[in-house]
This record gives sequence, C-alpha cells and structure tokens, in this order.
Amino acid sequence: MDNHQAYELYVLAKTNIQLKEASLESVHIDKIKPLQNGKYMNEIIFGKRLELINEKEIDAFLRTVVNSREEDSGDVVLKIEIIYRGRFVTKTSISKQQLEHWTDIQTVPQLLPYTRSLIASLTSHMSIAPIVLPTMDILESLKLNHENQSVGE
Repeated sequence: MDNHQAYELYVLAKTNIQLKEASLESVHIDKIKPLQNGKYMNEIIFGKRLELINEKEIDAFLRTVVNSREEDSGDVVLKIEIIYRGRFVTKTSISKQQLEHWTDIQTVPQLLPYTRSLIASLTSHMSIAPIVLPTMDILESLKLNHENQSVGE
C-alpha cells in the first residue's frame, strides 16, 4: 500500500463513520518504585477491540499501556493502563465487515488524543516529569497494519 492508497482509505473511513462520543472506561496506575533523577524510556502498547451495537453503531475500545523503564536496568518503575471507549456511527447502513474495517482504521487516531491528554495530566500530578505520548503518523500506521495483515496470505 502506498501513501496515496493509505490516504484514500483513511479519508473514506473518516468520511463514512464519525466518533459520536468518547468515554473513559478504566484507569490503572502502579508506581512500582520511586522515580528518581535517572533516565527512563517509555514503552507504549496498544490494543483494540470492537463491539457491534447495530447496523449503524459500533463501540471501539482502545487500551493503552505505558511501561516506564529505567534505562540502566530495564526495570519497569511506572505502569499506566487506560481504556477508552468510542461510539462510532454511520449515517447509512453498511455491511458489518465494512463498519468494523472503517472503525478499526479510526480507533487509534480518534481515541489516542484522549489517552495522551489524560496520561500527561495524571503524570504531572505525580512529582515526575509528565509523560507525553508522541503523535502518530496515521498513513504510516495504515500501511504497516495493511502489510502485517498480508503476511501469510
């Protein structure tokens, strides 16, 4: 998939479904050991799940886990897990497969800003430097996901 194809797919998905509401479902933070003035790296893991409501509505869940590790030892010193739910709707009835496909494309780009904001806010209250998740390249993500789905087919 090239950039032009990825862009067309993203625009098609964004045009045909819309995020109606976003809701925080779960937050869990473990400060495993005190964060000192050392160097840390943040590992970010995403998980997605879809639940069909009806032919025009679907819920998408974005699970984001941040493991903050000491650079020297690799030990996890802080673990954050956040789950957001987004209700996506389409104006016209489409196939279940198309609704799921378009929602899957939109889940991370639409829900990640909520997660990014919450993580920055929460960590700023923890006497540590706020953790700010990086922005993502949506087109590159679409291309990589498309390539990974093609493996073994």
